[in-house]
Amino acid sequence: MAGKVVLYIASTLDGYIATEDGGIDWLTSYDGGNHGYEDLMERTGALAMGSGTFDFFDSVETWPYPDQTSWVFTSKELDKGKFEDSDIRAVSGPPAESMAKIMESAGGKDVWLLGGGVLLAEFLKAGLVDEIIHFLAPKALSSGIPMFTEPVLDAFRMDEVKLHPEGMIELHYRPA
Repeated sequence: MAGKVVLYIASTLDGYIATEDGGIDWLTSYDGGNHGYEDLMERTGALAMGSGTFDFFDSVETWPYPDQTSWVFTSKELDKGKFEDSDIRAVSGPPAESMAKIMESAGGKDVWLLGGGVLLAEFLKAGLVDEIIHFLAPKALSSGIPMFTEPVLDAFRMDEVKLHPEGMIELHYRPA
C-alpha cells in the first residue's frame, strides 16, 4: 500500500506556526497527551521540510527523526553539522519533481510534511497533500511565521473535529 503525504501542524488562532524568531513556546507549553504524534511517527517513513524548519533543529543535540529519511527543500548547500550521521537529504525545485524519490524512501509509509509557509503552499498547489491534521491552539501571537504565505482556496474538505481538554481543537481535512 502506498503512503500518503500528511501535513501534521499546529497554529495559533491567528494563523501563526511560530514566533518571528521561530519559537514555539506557545505550543510546547501544552500538557495533556501526544495528540496523535506517536501514531503519526509509526506510520511515517519520510519527512519533507523547508530549510527554515531544518534550521529550527539547530538547538537540539540529536536528530529527532532517526528512523525516517528527512528531505530538506533548499536552494543552498545543506549543512547537516552535528546531524551528519542522519539520513538527511537536500532537494531543490518544485516538490512534484522530487515526490517519486521521497515516496520511495518512505518505503510504503506516509510522508510527513513538516513546517509551513512557502513549502506548504507549494505542496498544496501541486495537489500533493493527501491529509491535513491541524491543531488550533487557543492563543494569538499577532505576528510571526504564518501557516500559509499565499492563498490556497477551495483546497480542503473537513473530515473530523476533536476538542482536547486543554483547549486545542484538532481538525482533519482532505483535499477538496
